[in-house]
Amino acid sequence: MTSKDHDKIEIHRRLVNNLGNRIAIFYPQIDLIKFQEYYQKFCEFLGSSRLEPELIDDYILIQLVDKEHLEGAPYLLDIDFFTELLKNDITRSNNVFLVDYNGYWLNENAPIYDLELKSNSSDLCISNDAIGFLIRGRSINVIANNGKTVDLIDNINSLRSDLKIKPTSEPIENYENLIKRHVSEDLNKEKTIQYWERGREAGSHILKSAPEEIFNRALYQFLKNNAIYSVVNPEVKLDGGRDVIDIFIKCDYSDIAYLFEIKWLGLCAKSSSEYSHLRANIGLRQLHIYVSEFTNHKPIGVLVLYDARKNKSEIRYLDKILSELHDDVRDPVVINLVDSTSSKTAEAEVKKLFNSRNN
Repeated sequence: MTSKDHDKIEIHRRLVNNLGNRIAIFYPQIDLIKFQEYYQKFCEFLGSSRLEPELIDDYILIQLVDKEHLEGAPYLLDIDFFTELLKNDITRSNNVFLVDYNGYWLNENAPIYDLELKSNSSDLCISNDAIGFLIRGRSINVIANNGKTVDLIDNINSLRSDLKIKPTSEPIENYENLIKRHVSEDLNKEKTIQYWERGREAGSHILKSAPEEIFNRALYQFLKNNAIYSVVNPEVKLDGGRDVIDIFIKCDYSDIAYLFEIKWLGLCAKSSSEYSHLRANIGLRQLHIYVSEFTNHKPIGVLVLYDARKNKSEIRYLDKILSELHDDVRDPVVINLVDSTSSKTAEAEVKKLFNSRNN
């Protein structure tokens, strides 16, 4: 096996895993193992050096449906058989093929489709309750059974996606994982300079002025870049126009909307006293009201607390706040911020002692 063949196998493996995770969001009842087995065959089929991509010079839609093929049905993913179809111009008059999970052609004798596939493929996936693979050359537009595009791959033998979907992208339901990555990628190590006040005493835990703007912007930008199949908006007015939610996220594939309320705890450059338990309770109560009064979609409320307190005691919530809390308000997510200047100061002091000793 050449290194090029090995690279192709690895690319197909990653495509299969990534798409399997995404398609399950839109089609939760799907047999994921059967789907991934089919998609592995499909990647090998379309990516094979024996299949001439120049022959697929116009769009062809291959639809995957959960049905059994009849005895004697041809295996559509056979490269020699499909090449004959292309060379005989059969795909000019019938450019839609239904296949089962084993890759067998279901509609050889079915009514012929002759469609402008670029514009009608989504509707056809909905009407046939099928997952669509719209191909031309070695490119694929993968369409879920609700008509939504799941991936748009420029070349089956590369990892480039024209949708710019990264392997690390996740649906917003996994908001806890996304926030953990936000902390790791945006708030730790050298990134702390963005929110700690300059010139503060080492380890004093004093944030910059208006820290809510810093944290709102950072979390919004991260979710916008990493939460897939959703629309992420900052500071959206809720019903009635009186209240503003910090981050509003509408899912593409359901009527669910996520309402993120962001609060920070501790001291900032302009505060005279520390924000602590009271502020956390206010945030939770705000979310309760927002979710209770929300009517346009099915809301889920999430309170995100950026805890910059020097002494991080467990946050206490009032019994009345908790007992009356709406069922669709999730447990608060607490982000612990550590003032790293204390460790840097210790490091500098020890280095100074060692240097003076060696001299």
